[in-house]
Amino acid sequence: MERQLVLEILLKFKQEQSYLNLTINQYFKRYSLTRQQKDFITRVVYGTVQNMLLLEYILKPHLHMRVKAFEKMLLLMSIYQHEMMDNIPDYAIINEAVELAKKKKE
Repeated sequence: MERQLVLEILLKFKQEQSYLNLTINQYFKRYSLTRQQKDFITRVVYGTVQNMLLLEYILKPHLHMRVKAFEKMLLLMSIYQHEMMDNIPDYAIINEAVELAKKKKE
């Protein structure tokens, strides 16, 4: 659930140019989350936004076609977790990204 919310917040930020802190707070009020979940969401959202140029630079050589905004943001947040968050196993990042992509296709 946390990564789903991260993705929704990032997409809203990118598409609507919303304020991150206000958007995050809206989602925190809407869902009952633990402190640990809130910390994870906040870290991934802010980390992805702060490192957007680096993440796009890392991703660019691997994209050989145009991708949708949803797919690109999913890849960027996954790269952030892989590159910047050592405590998350790669299999967990990949599994969650695949599950989110499947949900979007349904």
